[in-house]
Amino acid sequence: MDKTVKYSTQNSQKEYYQEYSNCLGHLFNLARDTNGLQFIYTLLRVSGIQDGGWDPFVEAQEALFEFSKILQRASRKGINKNSFRLALLIYCHSVEMAAPYQMLYNLLRCAQGKNYVPFPFPGYPLGKKKPFNVRPQSPTRKIASLVQEAEKIGDKKLGTEMSSFFDDDIRNAFYHSDYSLTDTEFRICENGLPKSISFGDLSEKLSRCFAFYQAFFDLYKQHRLSFGGTKKYHRMPNFEVFELLTDKKEGLVGFKMHFSSGSTAFWERRKERVHGINVMLEKDHINFFVGDLSKLKRKWMVNGNVFREKNTRYNNPCTWKPIFFYGKAEEVIAEVKSESNDKNVQGCLFYIKCTGHESIEFAVKANKPLSDSKEIRNGKFELKLCDCSSDGTFVYDGTYFVNSDKAREIKVGINRIEKFAEGFRQRGIEVTYILKYHLERKMNPPTNNSGRSFTISFEMDDPRNTLCLSDFGILPKTDWKIKPEWIE
Repeated sequence: MDKTVKYSTQNSQKEYYQEYSNCLGHLFNLARDTNGLQFIYTLLRVSGIQDGGWDPFVEAQEALFEFSKILQRASRKGINKNSFRLALLIYCHSVEMAAPYQMLYNLLRCAQGKNYVPFPFPGYPLGKKKPFNVRPQSPTRKIASLVQEAEKIGDKKLGTEMSSFFDDDIRNAFYHSDYSLTDTEFRICENGLPKSISFGDLSEKLSRCFAFYQAFFDLYKQHRLSFGGTKKYHRMPNFEVFELLTDKKEGLVGFKMHFSSGSTAFWERRKERVHGINVMLEKDHINFFVGDLSKLKRKWMVNGNVFREKNTRYNNPCTWKPIFFYGKAEEVIAEVKSESNDKNVQGCLFYIKCTGHESIEFAVKANKPLSDSKEIRNGKFELKLCDCSSDGTFVYDGTYFVNSDKAREIKVGINRIEKFAEGFRQRGIEVTYILKYHLERKMNPPTNNSGRSFTISFEMDDPRNTLCLSDFGILPKTDWKIKPEWIE
């Protein structure tokens, strides 16, 4: 056997691994950052309940690990026909695994901002004689679907990377025993026209395949383990609290959704079993059985207690977006107006009641830096210098942590923000600030056009024009980064 084959296989493995790790790592990160909840569903592979020993992915991972150890031992004396036969078995086992295709498909959907799909590759019915049986989609068709989804986010690399190792002729010939091995070639004998593949080319495809799936397994494990030290409870827009379930050994293993009525939905995947309660698998999303709708409240509840957090806010640093809210905004508006006549307090109360974050967000514009540091922390105040700052204009994203939902405490906070700004004015710095959320927007009167007509225009990517909404899809795509002109 030619020793150059062994050299190519061993020394290219790290290079291939890094190549695929970079490609897949970018997709994992993009999916996580774009659509966190659906990303969690994807990592968990949310599906129907199963007893232990019914997850093919667990078996496939264990089999590949054991096969790889056997191949390593067999290859110590050099690559031979038996080495290639075993490597081809691992190759075919890898490219046939359903779970990686399903996860890649849903990662691509997450990156597009779409929902998790429990069964992205439905099989083909086998007819009336076998009404419950289906023929699964082939790897070739699944890869074609992945390429199509990747193109929707401008990713042409994933298809190239997968085609660098996937060869349906090799897979089909080996699985159907339509091949022959010589001392130098892999020959396909009965699938159409005969063809041959040199061991050099074959070894590259095998090495690339092993590197791809190793990178995938490693990233999958890393992301599941990364949830071990993250925040456990998360508020959802419709007064639900999403709880992450983690394990020291496996990382992310499940979730629990707490509804304001006191009922819960639960789902967990472990090697021993997969089980859940009140989780429904729809065709193109995950749904929940909530229970008695009349018992739902406008409060975030966990185990019968009101869920509260200190020192949290709704927006990411230096962003200002409309409030994402599923409930009846008019009821909240009526409630906050009954608690205070102060319009500034009303806007802050609306923000707190709709998001659950007991803080006051505001944006600041100054003609000089407010500090030598990019961040200012002073008691309940926290300010961060934004990237939109330029010569002569310095923009800060500010938060005052009220840690209360009482109108009087909010009024105190607003007064302290004014004092905070006044302190800089007394030092000769021109400071303007704006509270981010108001029930009504103050607008300058329109310019009179010779007494005949005037025009009022609204920009839908300006958060001052939209207080809250239940679907960001109706607005233009934007990053909601704070702009200096919004602060007036």
